[in-house]
Amino acid sequence: MAFLFKLPNVVWRIFNGGSGMNLDQMVLFAEQTQLGSPKDREKSIKTLAHFMDKWLDSNVEKNLNFINRTLAGMYLIILFLFVKVLYVSNAFGQLFLLNAFLSTKYSFYGFDFFDNWKSNRPWRDSPRFPRVTLCDFQIRQLQNVQRFTIQCVLPINLFNEKIFIFIWFWLIFITFLAGCNLLMWIYLILLNTNKIRYCKKYLKMNHEIYNKFDKVLCRKFAGHYMRDDGVLVLRVISNNSSDMVVTDLVKELWSTFKNKYGQNTKTGEDVVLLNPDVKANLER
Repeated sequence: MAFLFKLPNVVWRIFNGGSGMNLDQMVLFAEQTQLGSPKDREKSIKTLAHFMDKWLDSNVEKNLNFINRTLAGMYLIILFLFVKVLYVSNAFGQLFLLNAFLSTKYSFYGFDFFDNWKSNRPWRDSPRFPRVTLCDFQIRQLQNVQRFTIQCVLPINLFNEKIFIFIWFWLIFITFLAGCNLLMWIYLILLNTNKIRYCKKYLKMNHEIYNKFDKVLCRKFAGHYMRDDGVLVLRVISNNSSDMVVTDLVKELWSTFKNKYGQNTKTGEDVVLLNPDVKANLER
């Protein structure tokens, strides 16, 4: 049971490096930015933003085929949701493994236990935890050894059986939580409007949204620059550090995005786009 619960985490740690980013180190670095002086903090945020910018650019190349271009910027998302599915499958599957281990004919071990208890029906013993068994012992009488077989009670198995009943209900609770968590992340990740809304929230906190063009540029920032993987990294950093770090990080990434692909949104004056392909994409 311990190995199966650890397995999804092992899968995540093995394969998340395939995205080109060590997410654990990113989160650790983001946490450490909160501890330094304002000058060191600003320098760390710029370094973090520069690394993310290089990582985001490396995920999309011109020579990608159609399938890879479609999946570009979604490696972490796919792996993240797959691991979430593993957690739900593990918790749900452990219920059946527990029934098989206990060698009972009940499909819902814990519920049947309470149903029998409320109805005052006798509870069927589990072959794994017999309450009554036969014990052999010897008694020496003079020079003879007398062997006896008697019936004896194993009270420790009453306690062991209750432990596994608790584990069964704990697995039900974990399955429910893992399922709700999976549905929540599917809602947050797969809906494009949530991705745009998430980036817009931090841009408004930085007072970077000035006009309608900024809102259009924000959609391009979230959809074509950050993409799904970039927004997921921001969410993970936010969950493990603080919103202030993400606010400063989004501000730096927004500034980098405008310098490379956008316009001067304060004055509305056009700025030459460094990448013609992105310019055409923005104009569309």
